[in-house]
Amino acid sequence: MSDTMSDKARILERLTVFDVYGHPKQVGKDFVMKCQFHEEKTASFHIYTDSLSFKCYGCNKAGSVFDFVMEKERVSFPEALRILAEKAGVDLSSISNSNAGLFEINSTALNFYVESLKKNEKAMEYLTKQRSLLPESIQHFKIGCTNGVPLVNYLKGKGFTDEEIINSGLGMKRNGEMKDFFFRRIMFPIAINGRVIGFSGRVTGDEEPKYLNTSTTPIFRKKEILYGIDPVAIKTAGYAIVVEGQLDVIMAHQCGYRNTCAPMGTSFGEGHIKTLKKYTNWAMVIYDGDKAGINAAQRTAKILFDGKMRGGVGILPEGEDPDSFLRKGGTLTLIIESAEPFSCFLTDRFRGTKQMIFNTLILDRSLHEIAEFLAYRGTKEEIDMFREIEARALLEKDIKKDPLVVRRKDMEVRKHNGSLVLLTGGRFLLSIRINVEDYKKQAENLVASILKIKSKAGRRGDPQIKRVEIR
Repeated sequence: MSDTMSDKARILERLTVFDVYGHPKQVGKDFVMKCQFHEEKTASFHIYTDSLSFKCYGCNKAGSVFDFVMEKERVSFPEALRILAEKAGVDLSSISNSNAGLFEINSTALNFYVESLKKNEKAMEYLTKQRSLLPESIQHFKIGCTNGVPLVNYLKGKGFTDEEIINSGLGMKRNGEMKDFFFRRIMFPIAINGRVIGFSGRVTGDEEPKYLNTSTTPIFRKKEILYGIDPVAIKTAGYAIVVEGQLDVIMAHQCGYRNTCAPMGTSFGEGHIKTLKKYTNWAMVIYDGDKAGINAAQRTAKILFDGKMRGGVGILPEGEDPDSFLRKGGTLTLIIESAEPFSCFLTDRFRGTKQMIFNTLILDRSLHEIAEFLAYRGTKEEIDMFREIEARALLEKDIKKDPLVVRRKDMEVRKHNGSLVLLTGGRFLLSIRINVEDYKKQAENLVASILKIKSKAGRRGDPQIKRVEIR
């Protein structure tokens, strides 16, 4: 049994339901309570005593007690393990000891790469002249490089075994000989809380792959890692800037945008959202200005939007990336101020999938977000887009005969079967499924929110994004 499995078993042996879930109501041998992941009036969250696992029959979330802590506290598995170990009084020294060797070998490799850069004029020229990085930035991010001397030989000289080198992802065995995993690359260390967990290597020419990352290890999971993330800067600014590559991040930090981070050469995913949500619910996506960058921004915006993150997408001039744009004297502040909120950006670019966007924007969002979208993006073209979705079915019926719920100015809301139907000037605008009992209050809130937002200054876009300033 692995150390992690052994510690999980010891934690489960000592934990009680009340240590984790508070004070649920006992029903038979198990427990029930109101779900902590969605609002409900009747308890549908079940906790099973034998395993401490859970299942909510309202929102269908289910998992182990470790999954519960990860979801509730927005932490990674190792952090959840430590939280529960503390509650259970379990010593996790075995895990710490098993990972200590990985941290040590990565730290040793970092020293090797940093010293190698000092001796490599070509690599230093690439960073300072071609990429315009200041010595302070190179030192702050501990950038290094490979050289003609194999790292594996250096590590062996420091007492590390072949197995330890292979397990760290720094070396591999080929034809019976140990070889470096990274060679002829600029090296960017990936650190969390000051400890190096892995590396990303970038070529200086046109070779492929451009970036090469440490393979997955017990301490390095790239699906959760955001390079350059600075929690203090993000909390201070109130939002994070998400870019594509390490050099984009470093140049942004150098220019004062220290709330900038980037995924590790992989598509933005749910693991990255969990990492961001520890510090903010706002994100600004600024990817490359070419077609590939716009397509990547669409995917990232959709993931962030579905993950209930707020924010938008900033569009760079065609052919520019954040790094090149900043090196030419550009400012991300103007890009941020002219950014499109996620909802608008997605709608503008997914005309062929109206029903999917309608469901995402309207049925799964808060009333304020619906109002915000309509108030700022309610042009005739866009309103017609929404009207197309359900107008054919709804307009076949005489909506005006349906019960009137709210009427204010030129807006009225009527109850049509299981939906609220919003009309402006007597014309159908949209319908929203009723998901609360007090649908009258829901209708009043929707109309009031739209009118309130429309009464503000005639700016378009998300007002909170417009107020964002770089500090």
